[in-house]
Amino acid sequence: MIFSYTWLQEFFTRKLPTPKALSELLAMHAFEVESVEKKGDDALLDVNILARRGDCLSHRGLAREIGAITASKVSPVQNSPVKIQKGDLPRLQVTVTSFDLVPRYSALVVEGAQIMKSPQWLKEKLEALGMNSINNVVDITNYVMLELGQPMHAFDYDKIKNHAMAVREAREGEKVLTLDDTTFSVPKGTLVIEDQKRLIDLMGIKGGKVSAIDSDTKNIIFQAAVFHPSRIYRTKKCLGYTTPAAETYIKGVDPAGTLHALERAASLLLKFGGGKTVQLVDIYPKKRATWKIRLALSDFSKILGCQIPFLKIRKILESLEFGVAKQGTDALEITVPTFRPDVALLEDVVEEVGRIYGYENIAGVFPVLPITPAQESENILVQDRVKDALQEAGCTEVYSYSFIGEKDLALFQYTAEEKAKLVELENPFSEDIKYLKPNGVDNLLKIAALNSKNYGKKDMKIFELGTEFSKTPKGVLEQEYIAGVIAPCAQSIQEAYAQAKGMVDLILERNGIAGVWYDDFQQSPETPAISAWDVAMSAEIKIGADEIGFINGAVSPRVLSALKIDRPVVAFEIDFAALFAHIIQETEYQPIPKFPAVFRDIAVVVPGGTKIGDILETIQIAGKELVRDVDLFDTYEQSFAFHIVYQAEDRTLTSKEVDALHARIIQALEAHEGWEVRK
Repeated sequence: MIFSYTWLQEFFTRKLPTPKALSELLAMHAFEVESVEKKGDDALLDVNILARRGDCLSHRGLAREIGAITASKVSPVQNSPVKIQKGDLPRLQVTVTSFDLVPRYSALVVEGAQIMKSPQWLKEKLEALGMNSINNVVDITNYVMLELGQPMHAFDYDKIKNHAMAVREAREGEKVLTLDDTTFSVPKGTLVIEDQKRLIDLMGIKGGKVSAIDSDTKNIIFQAAVFHPSRIYRTKKCLGYTTPAAETYIKGVDPAGTLHALERAASLLLKFGGGKTVQLVDIYPKKRATWKIRLALSDFSKILGCQIPFLKIRKILESLEFGVAKQGTDALEITVPTFRPDVALLEDVVEEVGRIYGYENIAGVFPVLPITPAQESENILVQDRVKDALQEAGCTEVYSYSFIGEKDLALFQYTAEEKAKLVELENPFSEDIKYLKPNGVDNLLKIAALNSKNYGKKDMKIFELGTEFSKTPKGVLEQEYIAGVIAPCAQSIQEAYAQAKGMVDLILERNGIAGVWYDDFQQSPETPAISAWDVAMSAEIKIGADEIGFINGAVSPRVLSALKIDRPVVAFEIDFAALFAHIIQETEYQPIPKFPAVFRDIAVVVPGGTKIGDILETIQIAGKELVRDVDLFDTYEQSFAFHIVYQAEDRTLTSKEVDALHARIIQALEAHEGWEVRK
């Protein structure tokens, strides 16, 4: 809001600091000053008034703050009390339909006023602040708003049909013509006034043309009302239109100030417009009372970190028009004025004292706190290890939306059973974001489709840590997941599958999890839709007997074509909670083996469709505890070659023992039909 330095000075007998110095004081203790502009003998301060500080959207309100900051006494606005005289006009009838939206409605009827030009001093004050002078009545309403912060409006009494006004919410399809000749289609619920025939006021925003003051006006209604800030804000947004009055209402207007504003307006009009006040309307059923906050003197030192004498505290609060009463040696009872609804807690009171006292006057003191290490979330540590592992494997982390739509259900061919478990949004913006996603892979595939061309001849590897949702009898189940998609440029699908498996192994290894194995993919209600995948190349990821995720081997050509992906795709997904459950929080030290190991290689030819896991299991069972490790190091068609590590914990194995074990393993392998160990 723009403030006149000369006008602010009128509230003080003491000389104020220079405009620049005053702006610096305000910035340190109250509000930021955007600019200071010299204008003739005056200076204009553009002050950024904070939300909920509507009490400072006036020269009198800002003068209160300046008085507290500079320890200067603020002169009151001098008004002549309103004396209601007997008149010839029929009484004005006003009804208010909602006191929640209109907490107070006050109006003053002036009979026999004369419409004329405003005195020069009033014109100059308004024009300095960017307002045009209209006539003495309209100028007075603008002047009172700038001086006291109470928006006002003036009606021509004789233009009000049947001298009756109804303050209500607008109905569907109503229109109003405002003072600037704009016709607004009024949104339903907007606060308006009607005179039993038409709308005459867009309340809190702009007055109506049909009841405007003109040169023939003799009888006037001054209106000073208070409206709920949120309703004025909604109207402003719906209409895309605002005024200084609307901005004042949005920040909050004190209901206790309406009569003071009417007195000020009447006092000015009687001086240079004549007339007499014949009726006062004041509808205020739920009076806003002051409220009290009790606190101790010690609270100031606890919160601010310094000792402020009681006399200083009282002087600061009283300069802000708070009531202060000392109770006992340490307790205070603070009465908060009605124009400060932002002060509700004892901390608010302490802050008021602190900002006026000056935070620059409070010595900095290092806090005395125990030095303890921060408690790190194990969940976050595991997530970080997963991310590090996948990024080291060449993957890029992505973030997908938490929604899928009807097109996705058709693309991935969700079954009726799977659709029944989807969590549907109550009010989706479109069919494309109708459901919460039930798995992480589907949206990763869509991301892969969007990015496949950008990768050119590079392999695409992306992953995500996210949340999937499903409907259960107990409510919505949220599960965290780790999902990845690999779309190689030149590799075969088998090589991409091996890469995906390697990434899963790396995740588990980094988290100290052993005993992982891969089982045939079995469709179940718990698994996501698999119609888009080659089931023969898909596997379940298991630790012991627990399934923790799956690897999907190859996307069907139908889905690849629909997504316009021109490369093979492999994906995996791991249930994060299942993974977390298998992490051993405390690792056990394993000493370095004391005795040397013996290495032997073996190659076995097996029929097509044989799983490597079955070969490994046969070797482990036959070799028992003396087989320390088995690694696959070469494949050719259906021939698989393994390194076998033989080692004992209590002795050095002899060649004779190893030969016997190796022979037993060969015998066990060849016991399977169609298996042959290469000699």
